Amino acid sequence: MKILRFLILFIFFQGLTGCTLLQSFTPSSPEHIQSLIEREDYTRALQAIETVPRNHKNYTQLIQKKKTIKQLIQTLEQSTLRKAQKLVAQNQWYKAEQLYEEALKKIPDSAVVKKNQRAFIASRNYYLKDLESELTLYEGQWIKNVEQILNNIARTTPNNAWVTIRQWRFEQKKSSILEDLVSCTQNATSTANYPLARRCLSLVKEIDHDKKFKQTLSAAHKKLDQNEQHLRELRIQQSMDLIKQLEQSYDHKKLAQLNQQILLFETSQSLNREELEVKQTLQQHLDLGIKQGIEDGRKIYSEGQVTEALAIWEGLYEINPDNKDLETLILRAQRVLDKLRDLNKDETIVQPPQN
Repeated sequence: MKILRFLILFIFFQGLTGCTLLQSFTPSSPEHIQSLIEREDYTRALQAIETVPRNHKNYTQLIQKKKTIKQLIQTLEQSTLRKAQKLVAQNQWYKAEQLYEEALKKIPDSAVVKKNQRAFIASRNYYLKDLESELTLYEGQWIKNVEQILNNIARTTPNNAWVTIRQWRFEQKKSSILEDLVSCTQNATSTANYPLARRCLSLVKEIDHDKKFKQTLSAAHKKLDQNEQHLRELRIQQSMDLIKQLEQSYDHKKLAQLNQQILLFETSQSLNREELEVKQTLQQHLDLGIKQGIEDGRKIYSEGQVTEALAIWEGLYEINPDNKDLETLILRAQRVLDKLRDLNKDETIVQPPQN
């Protein structure tokens, strides 16, 4: 009987303790909400607060907690974006992807994180396409280099069975890579990535000796020709506009632009007659501008403004590093400045009094 009474009392007190615990960890209790915050489960914490009635004894305290949670969400968003950008810069794309996923588990309704995650995925896809294109180009270049070697081996040992097998395998590989290069040309053209399209098409022409893909690539070829014509017209128009500006003055900025414009012509695969004439005019203006700049530097150099003259000549040298006159003038000005600095140091030495 005593044992039965003890058991009843024990169960009663245990029930009271359990009820107290349940009450303290109900969805709207401060303890439960605090535990969600500590786990960084901010969305569920906000949802729990939304269910709290106004007559709840902790209503004011929980509403204040709501503001804190929103601040924590903003901090998490900013931290996620900052860390993800850093990881991408370090080429750790997979870790950046994991970071976004972890953040969205904690704040699944965050428009900021979702938007940046979409931008991240788009950037990663673009980067992967870039890598695939580079790989295709590398393989195309490999085919181009290896083909001649294998042909020489085959001519040297025409009856060698192993050489025949190796050539057959090479032709299979070549066929596959050619198709990749054709796809590269077409895809790059359709997305207006004309520099990549030209690189892929150039390799196709060098490898496809039978001109198997000539008809397939005719549309891409036409579009590239149109783009090349557009670039020619644009280069000429930009050059003429620049020449008009140079009629007023030859300042350093304009000379740098002039040099860049000449480089655009030099990097072009082929120049027509009009482009050659424009390029020649640009070069004449550049030479005249450099000469004028040198004379301006000499004038102020003779007036004792060595530092200012050196700055002019160094700026011109950045544009025209092959100019020997500039190199000589810069070295001379630097030697003069070194001597002046040495003299200034000597003047600061206190001389002992004469006996």
